[in-house]
Amino acid sequence: FQAEVDAARVEVEQMEADTDTLRQEVHHALRQALPELNQAVKAVEKLDKKDIYDLKAFTSPPPAVQNVMDCLCLLFGLPTEWQSARSMVAETGFAKRFKDFDKDNIPDSVISRVKRYVDKDDFDPAIIESHSKAAKTLSLWCNAILSYDKVSKGIAEKREALKQ
Repeated sequence: FQAEVDAARVEVEQMEADTDTLRQEVHHALRQALPELNQAVKAVEKLDKKDIYDLKAFTSPPPAVQNVMDCLCLLFGLPTEWQSARSMVAETGFAKRFKDFDKDNIPDSVISRVKRYVDKDDFDPAIIESHSKAAKTLSLWCNAILSYDKVSKGIAEKREALKQ
């Protein structure tokens, strides 16, 4: 009987060690992705009203700016058109949207569509900034969301294992 108890104890200790390892891996992965996203959210919150005004002032934005705004529209569930983007930017509490964004439940179909924009050559912060400081900041947030999503979905199985 003692041998069975010892074997069960060893098995439980191994399960605890495996759980601790999984927990550490999850925390490590999130510690890498969250600071980038939090920094991007803070940058959006600090956007200057003049920069937002300049962004809204485009009647027909340059393609690089349009790409950023299309990404935002996709992520926030709006039509990918300039009028939708302008309306979103003009909203009171625009910056709060980014802080409250449900980053853990973005459909794969949306992520796939956003990646198509982000992968374009002109989705480069330096190029975007030459047209709009606000759009550059918003592009960094889009990139941070994609990075977070990749990490989050990469550790999803580990999170599920920890729940059990």
